[in-house]
Amino acid sequence: MEIEEKVIYDESQKRRVIIYRRESGTFYYEEEYFSDDPFEMCWIPTGRRVIGFYDTKERAESEARANIYWLKTPEEFS
Repeated sequence: MEIEEKVIYDESQKRRVIIYRRESGTFYYEEEYFSDDPFEMCWIPTGRRVIGFYDTKERAESEARANIYWLKTPEEFS
């Protein structure tokens, strides 16, 4: 069973990254977007699920921030 450890939203609240902890104690993250389609109205994975095996929640978040453009700060684009 996987447990949600942290959720990070973009400014519009339409994209998010979820950091999960596995039973083994390792972590990974998954990116999702919210579909406004009237037949969906739900969170949908972007397909950028990372099957990482990070040893800490912080390391998983750091990897997500390094790989997902909207999580980067303006200084990181330089």
